Amino acid sequence: MKRTIKCLLALVLVWALAIPQGIHAAGTLTVTTVSGEAGQQVAVEVRLTGDDVCSGGFDVRFDSDKLQLVSAQKGDGSWFGAVNEKEDGLVRVSFAQATPLTEAVLCRLMFNVTENTPAGGTDITLGSVRLYDEEAKSVDATLVFGKVSRDCVWFSLKNAETVVGQGVRAEIHMSGTKLPCGGNFALTYDSETLRATGVLALEGLDGSQMTYHLEDTGVVRIAFAGEQPVGSGALCAVIFRAVGKAGSSADVTLTDVRAYDEDSQSMGTEVTSGRIQVVVPTEEDPKLWVVGGSLNEDGEAVASVVLQGRGRVCGGQFSLLYDSSMTVDVTAEDGVEFRQEAGAIHVSWAQETPMADAKTLITVAVSDGVESALSFDSNVRMYDGDSTLIGVVDIRNGAVTAVEQIHLTVDEVTVEPSGKGMEVTAAVDLADAAFFTDTPMENVMPILALYENGRLVGFDMMPAARLNNGLAEVSLTAKSKTAVTDYAVFIAGDGAPLCAAVWGE
Repeated sequence: MKRTIKCLLALVLVWALAIPQGIHAAGTLTVTTVSGEAGQQVAVEVRLTGDDVCSGGFDVRFDSDKLQLVSAQKGDGSWFGAVNEKEDGLVRVSFAQATPLTEAVLCRLMFNVTENTPAGGTDITLGSVRLYDEEAKSVDATLVFGKVSRDCVWFSLKNAETVVGQGVRAEIHMSGTKLPCGGNFALTYDSETLRATGVLALEGLDGSQMTYHLEDTGVVRIAFAGEQPVGSGALCAVIFRAVGKAGSSADVTLTDVRAYDEDSQSMGTEVTSGRIQVVVPTEEDPKLWVVGGSLNEDGEAVASVVLQGRGRVCGGQFSLLYDSSMTVDVTAEDGVEFRQEAGAIHVSWAQETPMADAKTLITVAVSDGVESALSFDSNVRMYDGDSTLIGVVDIRNGAVTAVEQIHLTVDEVTVEPSGKGMEVTAAVDLADAAFFTDTPMENVMPILALYENGRLVGFDMMPAARLNNGLAEVSLTAKSKTAVTDYAVFIAGDGAPLCAAVWGE
């Protein structure tokens, strides 16, 4: 299949290169993208380019709750044109000329930018498009939509997670069509859940000065100023320590936001606040998985190293070993460092707060692959927030293999009396579910079956669950009215039949 796709792409490329520049197979209608401050007027144009378009019509559509239409007029040129506002959010345009129009501004719409105009922009689209040539035959149309944005400085606060007693960074990011030279704002939060301990200047300040003040009443006040506009991106981070109960959460709200340009004039602002979740730490051992590694007919494979930090891991190191005859390209996620040599990838990472969810650390792309192991060496180390070595890490090695398979492990099985029968609970780990094609399953359905001397006497089936970072953890409980001599865990998914089983007694 991949070879076929490559051949088709090559044919399309050759065909495209064979068309002389400046020759259009159809007409193209383009809506311009503009921006302005609240209260300003901006002009949006619909432009035509082509070689065989003589007439046509279309609707310009917009959200009248976010933009105020001031006027709609025909564009420049001697051709015939008609522009009519039919209703809120729609302008109807038609045009005609005896000879083809190669380039033209068909209409020009003036809008008032309002406070309701989003900083990220509101779309200006086209509909009911009809284009015709000299013989009144229909011509294919290519459409390029535009948008109108409100010029402002956008302050946003990222959501974050932490555990009781640990620190967490609440980063304030800044973006927008214009950036300020200075400003100030306050962060308010629940002081019974969080305690602010400091503020870090980040790269977005770009040399500007920053001051801050921590108040005991759940408020952090921050100000910044410089001679030049600051850069977009992470402006600063407030460091909090979780003092509330596990499972609690606290909204962190940006208030009293002000931004100023180089002339100390006030600039429009947009604000997105965030939330910090205090997750429940677990006593379970962290898990380090190799997920993937299926080898296709071209000798290519992709595998990831995924860490389940269990709310405990703040950093660590390991080496992943592979067959040095293969060509391996490594991509690391943010905050992860690696050094590669023949047959080994040495990885390290660190963060201020414990990792609660599963996270991909590195992705390994293999070419010239051979069936071989992808395994961790004996020097796997993980540390908690106090830089204390975590004693036990559950390591799951992988492989580059031509056989599509599901990595399935039954971690723990408990058997309890249940009336006159038995109750069996199985904790199941799934990774990289796939059938006999190169398409992995996104949804999996685990089934626990109980047997008495080969006869099915009980089962439990869960609804299909989406894999998270290539992993899933489920718990199944099945009951039987008779004694259970053995059990099996089956996996189905995406409408496919049962495809794997782990047996136990």
